[in-house]
Amino acid sequence: MNSSCKSRVFNIISIIMVSMLILSLGAFANNNKAKADSHSKQLEINVKSDKVPQKV
Repeated sequence: MNSSCKSRVFNIISIIMVSMLILSLGAFANNNKAKADSHSKQLEINVKSDKVPQKV
């Protein structure tokens, strides 16, 4: 392999690695957002159920 072919392969591999890193960070952030949303909905349900008047 000559040097231009090696550098081209290296560039392609670098681009693939960077894009995989960006995609994995995006998936991680999306997963955390989904967990936070479900937790906030659970808190909202708990608050609503606490406001229900209790029969004595």
